[in-house]
Amino acid sequence: MRLLKLFGTGSDKARSTRSGIGALLTLAMLPALVVVIGCLGLQVPIGNPEKSVVDPKLTGIWLASTGHQLADSDHQLLILDPYDKRTWIGTTIFLKKNEEAKIDGLPETLEGLDKENLSKVIAEVLEASYLEPTSVYFWKVWLTNLENKEFMTWKPWLLFSAYNAEQLDETEKEEAKFFYLPMGVKRESRDRFSLVHIDWDFNDLDKVKSRYEAERIIRQNINNPELFETETIVYQRLNIEIYEPVSAILEKLGITLNN
Repeated sequence: MRLLKLFGTGSDKARSTRSGIGALLTLAMLPALVVVIGCLGLQVPIGNPEKSVVDPKLTGIWLASTGHQLADSDHQLLILDPYDKRTWIGTTIFLKKNEEAKIDGLPETLEGLDKENLSKVIAEVLEASYLEPTSVYFWKVWLTNLENKEFMTWKPWLLFSAYNAEQLDETEKEEAKFFYLPMGVKRESRDRFSLVHIDWDFNDLDKVKSRYEAERIIRQNINNPELFETETIVYQRLNIEIYEPVSAILEKLGITLNN
């Protein structure tokens, strides 16, 4: 096994259009494309991925949790790895507690842990299968600024449930290719940022057929709190200790790393 290559700004990708996860991942026994989130989002992107620029400060592995309790919360790993100078491959891995697993000495809560201790705890629970993956999704991700506010747009790249793949008909497969999830970004520190979904029902954004029209509505309502959902997803950075157990998770899901 080799570690994930979550390094660089994308400038070293000029000689190859795929690297990091984009080059290393071979989808062995990839299930049929599955719309696990449903056709929710916009029909058009926010921003132009061909004119965006990857920010290396966001490259790496991040943890989001629905709550602070280690055992009673759902957890998500987010991997942002540069695909090129403009976009990331975003990998989201959803985790749940294995009810049969037990580890002595774990903290009851993740609240207040710094990056080093948080990384050690998450690495330990992954290696012991205390937290186990339920699914993994791949996205193309890019940044955009509108009216001095930062947005991150997610476009489905490969979506599948690792354990519950379902066959879609051709119409559903085509529909899955054309939806976008734009989210507002808030940088809280070098090791912490948050995302909040745009409410795609706002002013019928989900019916808009033009990127420019969608961006016009967002610009005009940039300070309107109703433009955004109320729930915020907070991500905390994990350090190098987490890379190997995350690689093992991907292999467990049927994804191997090429040498």
